Amino acid sequence: MTTGWSDKGRHQAGKAQTRALSSPSWLFKTPIIGHTFIMKKLFTALVIIVSVGTDVAMSSASQGSQVHLRLLDRLDRPEDGYCVDILGTPGHLRIDVPLFAHNCKPSLTSDSAVVFTSDGFIKFPAVDRCLTVAGVNSGALPGASILLRKCNETVPFFETLILQRFTHQKDGSLSVLGSKLCLTVGGQSAATYSPFHRWRTLFVADCSTVEPTLSQWEFVVPRQ
Repeated sequence: MTTGWSDKGRHQAGKAQTRALSSPSWLFKTPIIGHTFIMKKLFTALVIIVSVGTDVAMSSASQGSQVHLRLLDRLDRPEDGYCVDILGTPGHLRIDVPLFAHNCKPSLTSDSAVVFTSDGFIKFPAVDRCLTVAGVNSGALPGASILLRKCNETVPFFETLILQRFTHQKDGSLSVLGSKLCLTVGGQSAATYSPFHRWRTLFVADCSTVEPTLSQWEFVVPRQ
């Protein structure tokens, strides 16, 4: 007695499976020698995998929208956390001094709203300036402060092509393009002009040794 499929049967099944993979709509209309149910499940699983991957990529960056750049760990501000901020108040913003981290505002304001662009700029649209790592030529060292400079600006001895571009990693860290430096807040906080508000220094540090609680970020829209 012969068991299993004949060579001819295997050949026909192989052709059918090839057509099924190249034309998903055909798959749901024609049985594939007892394997239609399995192929449907595989096709559904592939759709789910692709969909989940797309959702994560879109939600992690919020590219193109005004958002807050907020530290993932709330540290000593459990109610609001820390966001990248411009020193001063609307109408009196000090764009000439380094940026810092301030406890997050309840809404998007001119000194706190940023846009993370598709090419890696973190821009404050209210002042038309981008986060820029202080450095020499196109290089920076651990401990370098964060400045506000014109986006994509190049001046003698200070080329911002790399120093203004960041990559948002899966763990939340923001690394300077092509480097091992990550955006970081200081380990200590102090009161601002008000005892109800706190601030921390902002700089870059070695991604491999910096404390994750001080260097992992998210782009979020504050709840109104």
